[in-house]
Amino acid sequence: MSVGEEVRGEQSRSQQSLGAAAARNLATTTKSAPQMQEISSRWLLRMLPWVNVQGGTYRVNRRLSYSVGDGRVTFVKTGDSVQVIPAELGELPVLRAYEDQEGLAELARRCRQREFAPGEVLASFGSQADEVFLLAHGRIEKIGTGP
Repeated sequence: MSVGEEVRGEQSRSQQSLGAAAARNLATTTKSAPQMQEISSRWLLRMLPWVNVQGGTYRVNRRLSYSVGDGRVTFVKTGDSVQVIPAELGELPVLRAYEDQEGLAELARRCRQREFAPGEVLASFGSQADEVFLLAHGRIEKIGTGP
């Protein structure tokens, strides 16, 4: 066996994990002065809320996107606050053909967030229904007699 065959034999095995130096490089953040402000165009500088800092770690937020017509009502959650997206109210069967966006926006503004304890009854059979519940987080169970 020659030296070249030994090297080829070692290269045929695929590496299964990162080395210590590469893992350390991925785990640490590099702090540098923001440089995008110097190379960005003027209209972009006016549009974006720039904050002058000496250095720091930046996180890029995902864009808010939602698809209307998927059969589900989508919510926006900011901290503990949950708000319904007005166009998504069209997913409710009663409002499916409703096209007035201002009316949907007003309905979304009137929605209020409530929290319920586990086991609490939201509605019971035979009682008058004067509200609609939109479940943003959690699970609800429907209990009743069969046909």
